[in-house]
Amino acid sequence: MSGPAPGLSRTEEQALLSADPVILSVALAHTTNDPSWLAYGRDTRDVGPDLLARAVRVLEKVRRNALAEPCQPSDSLLRELYAAVAGQDADGGQLARLRSDLGIDRAPDPVLGPGHRRRPTVTVIGAGLSGLCMASKLTRAGFDVAVLERSGGLGGVWFDNSYPGCGVDTHPFEYELAAHRAGQWSNAFPSRDEILRYVESIADQEGLRDLVHLNTRVTGAEWDAGAAQWVLEIAALDGGRRQIRTDVLISAVGSLNQPKPAGIAELDQFEGAVFHTSAWEHDVPLAGRRIGLIGNGSSGIQVARHLADLGHLTVFQRSAAWIAPRSTGRANGEIDEMGRWLCRNVPHYEEWLRVTLSWELGDKNYGRLVVDQSWRGPHGINESNERLRCELVEYIRSELGARTDLLDRVVPDYPPYVKRMVMDNAYYRTLARPGVRLVTEPIQRATATGLMTLDGGHHDLDVLVLANGFRGTQFLWPLELRGRSGRTPAEIAGRDDEARAYLGIAMPEFPNFFSLHGPNSGAGHGGSASFVADCQSHYILRCLLAMVEAGARTVECAVEAFDEYNTRLDEGLRRMVWSHDGVESRFRSRSGRVVVNHPWTWHDYWTMTRAPAPGVLRLGGH
Repeated sequence: MSGPAPGLSRTEEQALLSADPVILSVALAHTTNDPSWLAYGRDTRDVGPDLLARAVRVLEKVRRNALAEPCQPSDSLLRELYAAVAGQDADGGQLARLRSDLGIDRAPDPVLGPGHRRRPTVTVIGAGLSGLCMASKLTRAGFDVAVLERSGGLGGVWFDNSYPGCGVDTHPFEYELAAHRAGQWSNAFPSRDEILRYVESIADQEGLRDLVHLNTRVTGAEWDAGAAQWVLEIAALDGGRRQIRTDVLISAVGSLNQPKPAGIAELDQFEGAVFHTSAWEHDVPLAGRRIGLIGNGSSGIQVARHLADLGHLTVFQRSAAWIAPRSTGRANGEIDEMGRWLCRNVPHYEEWLRVTLSWELGDKNYGRLVVDQSWRGPHGINESNERLRCELVEYIRSELGARTDLLDRVVPDYPPYVKRMVMDNAYYRTLARPGVRLVTEPIQRATATGLMTLDGGHHDLDVLVLANGFRGTQFLWPLELRGRSGRTPAEIAGRDDEARAYLGIAMPEFPNFFSLHGPNSGAGHGGSASFVADCQSHYILRCLLAMVEAGARTVECAVEAFDEYNTRLDEGLRRMVWSHDGVESRFRSRSGRVVVNHPWTWHDYWTMTRAPAPGVLRLGGH
């Protein structure tokens, strides 16, 4: 066996050989300002000897600081590099985002200067990832910030959820905030504890812990027009109540933290333990018990195999879900020691890996969601959606193995992406295990010892685990927010799950109020919650700076801009897969309107949130 390439240890050589050849060649082209590297990444899946030898020579120069000054790639070179990883050209707007993602010409967030003597107080509700992202930007800009958190710790959903198998189903490079790159993750699907440590590290790095008030629940907020302030009603753990005032109020409460009711008749008759995945009861013994699980969304998929390992599992499926394999395409994104070495030692490898993942896990999938009115295929909404369906069915078949009797029961009768795509966690293999039962008959009612289904069957249970989702369409619930007119967003909309917002961020009648992850904030075809938080907090900061710089006391969304945006929103949603008839999903209100997602690409949304467009903001109280 030959030894490693000169200048490299065997481990380092193996790390280079494990690299994605396209990303490696793009990173080195960026490093050396030489597009000839791109020839190595074409029509190959492996790092060949020529690319390896040339890469070694560059890395030797990097170690000796013998390279020229850091490269500032031209637009033409960036276009070539982007085309290599994404398979398409980058227009001017995409180049602007690409430069930002790569840290090239990234302008720092603006700050309040010494001439801005009035610094409005800002209160952020929620100390999860989004709330800390917003607080970080605000404090860096010089605002007086307080963060109110109802729980006893930082982290939001990652503090609340501690069920077995809990973790993120988005690649962590996609889940990080732009200003807080962790880089050294254990794997491509980190556990809840690792994500929670990452969120806590943001608070520590930014010095935010002293700004966060834990165990502080906001129950209501009302606009005081005379004082141009929000008056918040605060409930303490001891039952006491008080009021505080703030000039600006920002909601970062999220939409996946208030469990939905179980919807099971006579559930109070069941004598066993019942709990939701987001309020896991760790003191309830599960070993050897008969466990019922309701729900096959992300939480249900993650927890199922762990429950099957512990006891006798019965899965109650209300509707089948599309579940995708844990694969991310050409840049599979696996994070092992070799991958970490590449990110640490190959200049720009990590940045281009992130760009590749962002494309492959995001806007590359957008075409699968747009309805082709001329499509006459048997199932999907267009050719690529139908092709994906066929791939997923084959995946399901392979995972079930000999249990072909389950196939018709677990393959959905609607196109992929109508509901949120779920990442697999050996779910189908779990269903195929001896001792695991899948029940698809509707539940009629609970009994003292289990659940009765409509076919007359009774399923004996000791424990019932609810993974049936959250009140994700009920904006701000149960917080009662009353604006200038004295009405709540639900009262204005006419229903408690029909609220609207401009960019998911701002609403007329609610001065100095903004939301993160508000109505129609999601894209539904990839991306991550942190991407939304980055975009929206960037936009909110610029709204507040516009107010301060104008010497105004209030800022809100103009009615005309709000109405025009929502007209475009509705028109766009009508051509998207989520509007598919006859399917209930967490994306839609009870009336069937899509209230969670927007119809734009991630790139479109990034562009729309760079700064308030002319005519969007209404300033007052000069």
